[in-house]
Amino acid sequence: MPCLTDPKLIEVMTRAVTDVAQTRSVLKTIGDRPDHEAVDVAKAKLADIEANLAKQLEDLVLSPRPDEVDRLQWRSQLADKENECRKQSEKEKQLYKAIIQLDEMHEAYEKLLKDAKERLEKIYEMAEAGGSVEEAEPSEEDQVTDEVNEEVIGILQEASGTGLERVDLSGRQLKFLADISSNQFEGLF
Repeated sequence: MPCLTDPKLIEVMTRAVTDVAQTRSVLKTIGDRPDHEAVDVAKAKLADIEANLAKQLEDLVLSPRPDEVDRLQWRSQLADKENECRKQSEKEKQLYKAIIQLDEMHEAYEKLLKDAKERLEKIYEMAEAGGSVEEAEPSEEDQVTDEVNEEVIGILQEASGTGLERVDLSGRQLKFLADISSNQFEGLF
């Protein structure tokens, strides 16, 4: 390829190749992607655990207070039992959440890999056609968005399995989030 003497082109191609290599490395590091059956089973198990928790909490609420137990003491006992049920439920859900999160991470990194490969191909095609390298480079906005998305992925990974109930992602210029189904979101806009 005769145009590989252009330092700007070499720099852009090097960045693109590095992105491809880093993304492949991450995919290799996180291990094999769970098969769709395992993901479906995990989602079903999570739904079962949630249904079981709802039933346990309903039973607690509907349980009669023994005559010998003071009203405040009974409420305290119910609160303790509720916390115990919720903790047990979260413990049971951890494995299934991990399977789903691993699948979501694979999906996100596979998309990043596809995008990086397409960018590399576009750079190569532009160089062959004598086009401008700038046309093949991601815009500054795309670079900022990629950095923000990586930061968000890190925040969510760090928070996973901790029982975190709120994550503030405001002001992060998010364009999309990977599969966020089976969640209970409340927007504070």
